[in-house]
Amino acid sequence: LNAARLAKAGAFLMQLRDLPLSHALGAHRTGSYIGLDQAFGTLMATLGEAGKMGGIIGANGVFFDDSDALPEDELCSAAVALFAQTEAPIGSLKQLEIEVGTYAVLSHKGPYSDMRAAYDWLFGVWLPEGGYELRDAPILEAYLNDPSQTAPADVLSEILLPIEVV
Repeated sequence: LNAARLAKAGAFLMQLRDLPLSHALGAHRTGSYIGLDQAFGTLMATLGEAGKMGGIIGANGVFFDDSDALPEDELCSAAVALFAQTEAPIGSLKQLEIEVGTYAVLSHKGPYSDMRAAYDWLFGVWLPEGGYELRDAPILEAYLNDPSQTAPADVLSEILLPIEVV
C-alpha cells in the first residue's frame, strides 16, 4: 500500500500529545536502526542485574538522526527505560531526558518491520498537510507491550514526532 492509499483508508490513528519531562536510562548505539533490539537486550539485562526493573514506567526507542540523510553505520539511537525520577547511570547505561513538548503520535499495531509504511505516511502525507513542522528533538517510538510475549500482529507501539505549529 502506498502512503496516499493508507491516508485515504484512515489506516493510522493520530493524536497530539504534550509530553512532560521524562527521565530515562539508555543503551546508546551507532548503526542501523533495525539493530536497536540489541541495545534493548543490553538495557534490560543491565537493569535486571541492578534490580531496577520494577521502577520502569515505559520503554522507548530514541532516534537522533534522519535515516535518509546519513549512512546506516553513522545513525545514532538509544533504547531507553523511562522512570518517574532521575536514576544514576548504571554500567554502560547513560542518563537521558525526553524533551518536554508537543508530539504527533501515530498508533501502530503489528510487527515493527511494518512500521516503514507508517513513517512514509507521517512524513509524506500527514506532516506536509498538517500545518506542523518537526522540532529539533529526537523522534521517539514507544513500545506498549512486550514483543517476546505478544504475537507479531498484536504488537502495539507509537511513533512520536516532536512538532510545532508552522
